[in-house]
Amino acid sequence: MKKKELEKKKVVELRALAKELGIKLKARRKAEIIDELIKKTPRKKRKPAKKKAVERPLIKKTDKPVSLRAKARERALVKKAQTPLEPVKELSVAGDIDRVTALTVSPWQIFTYWELTERTVRKGTITLRVYDVTGVDFDGENALSFFDIKMSKRVGSAYIDVVPGREFIVDIGVLSPEGTFMPARRSNRVSTPPGAPQKEKAILPAEYFEFYPGREPMPTS
Repeated sequence: MKKKELEKKKVVELRALAKELGIKLKARRKAEIIDELIKKTPRKKRKPAKKKAVERPLIKKTDKPVSLRAKARERALVKKAQTPLEPVKELSVAGDIDRVTALTVSPWQIFTYWELTERTVRKGTITLRVYDVTGVDFDGENALSFFDIKMSKRVGSAYIDVVPGREFIVDIGVLSPEGTFMPARRSNRVSTPPGAPQKEKAILPAEYFEFYPGREPMPTS
């Protein structure tokens, strides 16, 4: 209760206020009554200021403890993510390397597709040399037999008639004007199933279309 507010009141009003507050006054003068009211009026207790709640990150609790294996896997993933990526090797553009691949079609046929560089083609006539390497650790000169097929296209494919139950390797290269064969690239070894009574209808292997999508095979020369 402020003193200035009490001084504006009359003595009668001050006594009424004291009675309302339950204060028994002993003083009779206005100044003494005011002092007595100020001293005996109970003061309101200040409520302590509320502390601001500190936000804490929520921690998800799991029923099962994390295993050592899971921790090791997590560390490995983090290490892998921090490892710089190796530069991607550029794929070869058609025409910059020599290559040839052979595939078995049936007991009576194999299929081959190839690609030669312009530099190789200038040396002579494009030629496929087919080796019979059944049971032989082939070194380029110890084939049981071989035959040549002349081709005209630098990039192409062909079905080749063979016999059942044998193993074959195909070289792609050029035949010089003097008749010397100069191999550019050697294929993988393929084998034909044995004992077929007659020629089966040739079915082009799916691997060819993965390598040359949308391309038609060349007929055998």
